[in-house]
Amino acid sequence: MRRMTRLLRHYLRNFASAVKAATTVLSEQLAPKCTPGEMEYFPLISAECDALVRVTERLTLLAEGPAKDGPSSVGTALEQAVVNIGRSYPTARLRVDADPKAVSAVVQKGASLAAAVVEIAVNAIEAASAGETVIRVSCASGSVDISVRDSGKGMNQETWTGMLRPFETSKLNRLGIGLSIAGKLVSGMDGKLCAAGCEGGFVVTIGVPTVGQEQAAQS
Repeated sequence: MRRMTRLLRHYLRNFASAVKAATTVLSEQLAPKCTPGEMEYFPLISAECDALVRVTERLTLLAEGPAKDGPSSVGTALEQAVVNIGRSYPTARLRVDADPKAVSAVVQKGASLAAAVVEIAVNAIEAASAGETVIRVSCASGSVDISVRDSGKGMNQETWTGMLRPFETSKLNRLGIGLSIAGKLVSGMDGKLCAAGCEGGFVVTIGVPTVGQEQAAQS
């Protein structure tokens, strides 16, 4: 089954890339012959191809995790997460409050941490609508906590537990795999994912162990 799903993701990604490439060529060749209304279809097709590629990438994260992973500072992982969030939600109200000690801490799997933060933050941004999403980073002895707070309506514990299962969602046009991806990636770092309601929103917290610089260098 794992091999079959891997092949399916591969075929879908290649199909989307081929269609986008063909669309680009056709739009250039047909531009003199098409009306402005007809030309509008080409960027729409390209956007759908990009969306399909993103879906295959997220399904790969759910099934296998990042292709390349290794030790990284929390700050580096967080910077990459913020960049990726901004690409999809450039107008989102995102604020990051980070303890300098936590930012300099090192985790064993930086790519996994960045991807988990992205999935949780995107979920929070969609829940918050026009509200602010806040990422807070703190550290304790041997671990770092990254909490993501939204300003949405929140959810009860039963709903939260359900959302940790793949393909369960209350949102239209969504796969329902974001929190499942985050949960799997955090578990792969020997960390924990927990959530709690708060006044005016909901908070999801990632807790992962840190490693020493020497241990990271040997990995």
